[in-house]
Amino acid sequence: MDRRGSESKPNQAMAANPGLRSKLRISSSQGHLVRNANTDKQSVAFNIHCVNEGQLAAVGAIHRCTFAVSEELLSETELESLADDAAKFEWLRSNNEIEPNEQRFFTCPSDEAGFSALSSHTEAVLAGRSRIYLFVAIKYWDRSMPQKSRNVVERCGWFSGDLQVMHMAGRNRSVRVY
Repeated sequence: MDRRGSESKPNQAMAANPGLRSKLRISSSQGHLVRNANTDKQSVAFNIHCVNEGQLAAVGAIHRCTFAVSEELLSETELESLADDAAKFEWLRSNNEIEPNEQRFFTCPSDEAGFSALSSHTEAVLAGRSRIYLFVAIKYWDRSMPQKSRNVVERCGWFSGDLQVMHMAGRNRSVRVY
């Protein structure tokens, strides 16, 4: 159902024009330091910026972020497994809609438990002795697609040192799932 309550189906004009769709792209990911007001511990948070480069609204956009911390570079097998875990969440369509050319950002972690988990690694990451691997998955739909399909954007990389540069690693892609 669309927002007006009528059945939303891809029409023939949309099917004939594959460019007429939504296209979320993660445009940047940067880390920054945060301080827990209750414990006075320093931790790391990441702002994930995305933009809809398509011509249709991205409907029901939801995201999930997961982390791994390691002193060594992770293997391709480990990266694939962690990316799979990040993308395994049920897509429940929300009212969240990102219009064409609209930019949004969200922050990961988004809860106290996530900040606490990363705080024990902050010093080693800032000193360059450890890496924080960030895995992001965004799921959404647009009206050019069948109802039960969705788009999935995945981003994977690691941060160390100043937290400003995400070193790409693992699976970075945008796919349609039918």
